[in-house]
Amino acid sequence: MDLFADQRDGAAPKSTDTNTASAATPWRILLIDDDDLMHEVTRLALTGFTFQGRPLELLSALSGQEAKEILQREQDIALELVDVVMETEHAGLDLVRYIRNEMNDHVIRLVLRTGQAGQAPEDSVIRDYDIDDYKEKTELTTQKLKTLLYSMLRSYRDLCTIEEQKQGLKRVIEASANVQNTTNLQHYATAVLEQLTSLLHIHDSAFYCVVQPRPGAEETRALTLAATGEYVDCYTECAFEKLPPIVSARCKQALETRTSIQFDDGFVLFHRDDEDVEFLLYVNHAKTLSELDQHLLKIYMQNIGLTFENLSLMVDLRETSKELVYNLANAVEARSKETGAHVQRVSLFCEKLGELYGLDEQKTMLMKHSSPLHDVGKVAIPDAILHKPGKLNAEEWDIMKKHVEYGVEILSHSKRRLILEAKEIAATQKIYDVLLQQFLVTLLLNGVKTLIVCALILWVFHQSVSQRVFAIAKHLRQFDPLAPTHEPLNLKHRKFIMEKNDELDWLADETNKITLRISNLYQNIILEQQRLADFTNAASDWLWETDATQRLTFCSEAMQSALAISIESPTKIKAVPALIHCASLLNKMDACESFTMCEEHITLDGNTHYFVFQGVAHFNGQGFVGFRGTAIDITELKQTQFELEKLNQTL
Repeated sequence: MDLFADQRDGAAPKSTDTNTASAATPWRILLIDDDDLMHEVTRLALTGFTFQGRPLELLSALSGQEAKEILQREQDIALELVDVVMETEHAGLDLVRYIRNEMNDHVIRLVLRTGQAGQAPEDSVIRDYDIDDYKEKTELTTQKLKTLLYSMLRSYRDLCTIEEQKQGLKRVIEASANVQNTTNLQHYATAVLEQLTSLLHIHDSAFYCVVQPRPGAEETRALTLAATGEYVDCYTECAFEKLPPIVSARCKQALETRTSIQFDDGFVLFHRDDEDVEFLLYVNHAKTLSELDQHLLKIYMQNIGLTFENLSLMVDLRETSKELVYNLANAVEARSKETGAHVQRVSLFCEKLGELYGLDEQKTMLMKHSSPLHDVGKVAIPDAILHKPGKLNAEEWDIMKKHVEYGVEILSHSKRRLILEAKEIAATQKIYDVLLQQFLVTLLLNGVKTLIVCALILWVFHQSVSQRVFAIAKHLRQFDPLAPTHEPLNLKHRKFIMEKNDELDWLADETNKITLRISNLYQNIILEQQRLADFTNAASDWLWETDATQRLTFCSEAMQSALAISIESPTKIKAVPALIHCASLLNKMDACESFTMCEEHITLDGNTHYFVFQGVAHFNGQGFVGFRGTAIDITELKQTQFELEKLNQTL
């Protein structure tokens, strides 16, 4: 095959800027073919290829699926050389549809390169698929391959440039719109810098505005504005000396030439309006801008220049309105000089009250600038009354009070917001007394309501908390652990103001548990004291105690071990196997009377033992409560007795 044969007669000329090309960002080309040989041959043919000083970076995929994975992972791929027949007969066409439709990528250049033209006819493929070229592998020589790359890369470059310009213009429009929403020069300067950062990614920048009226124009339009980062300075004069020297020199140069000037690190916009007022807007930037960025900056500066002109006119009109209001108010106050700067004080008071009340800045400033007209109705008061040195009589006082109505009538003829606000402020003086009276009545009613609410809260607190806490304290104070009976603590509940099983109910339950345990403890102590008193003077081997039903409630360890019983599971005397045949003992216990010297023999571990039992019957107000007694082991004594009787018989 004569593939790439056009380079066999001589080597391709080498680029003279090899080092520059290797350092530049490469053009990324994706080769998609299931034949490894095509990848190797293509790489060989494109060795040393550069376009606009940028080399190539070749990526390889052996199937359509692998190409999809690379596209999802990699960015900025300029060109794809796609084989048609790979894992399927239409794998390449499916990949083209995936890129254009699913990835929505219409910038990347797609070229079909096939060795089986019959599987994908050129006419139908070009018509039905969004591809940029169609090549057969047999006709694609080295020179034609390079020519194809020049064409495709140039097309990709132009599309990228168009897309960048479109996005740049979009950012310019958005940035200009954000700047146009500002209402004062300080916010305007801050917004210009913020949007400049968003537009061109310039962080270390400064913005300056100079307004210079020409001879014969209105001098009050002069203005100098300087903004650097968070700081904004504004001067009501054309003060070039307030600017940095290089900025001042460049602005003067633009004024002399009356043209806008682009510098390497800044841009000066020159504009002149219909009233012969010249505007200079200067912005500097720390980094070098590309040609596109310079073009975007120029458009942006032109847009914000128009905004600045309109904003400066609005500021001038606003200041003019304020001057008219203050001059009129001062003219009114001039009729009563004893008030002395009353207009300025009221204006400042209104501003401070608005801030303390939480009004926004616009509403606060409106109050401040309209309040000087609150006494404009004084112009209708006769001088004889207004300047009377003594006290006014009733008739004169009624006339003086009408200055509020006169002021409202004077200001009612205007539709301007500032004048309407002044009318409302002037009208408030008429209802001041009524408002004061209503305030005092409301204050009194609120005081009564507060007292009622506080009393209700205290009553609820007393019923739900205090009274129940006192009940617990009273119960504990009256508690006597030695008393035979003990009433448990029960707290009262009132509907709608408390709920059952709250924290105080839990406290009452715990109090009952603690008092019950203390009572049981005291009863046990008393019982042990009684036992100690009964057993102290009795010599015994066994100690025992029963209840009224002859059930053992206590017995010594020696007795438990000998009789094989446990006090933890009380057993009746009659039910103990070793004591069943002790008829004398059982009869005496059935009599519920104290007894002594009750001798019984008991078989223990196969041996007969002799014991002498004695018991003390205990009674209370309700009757018999049980026995407490002892048992003495006399087995050895009994055996000695038997031996003596036997010896006596023998003698």
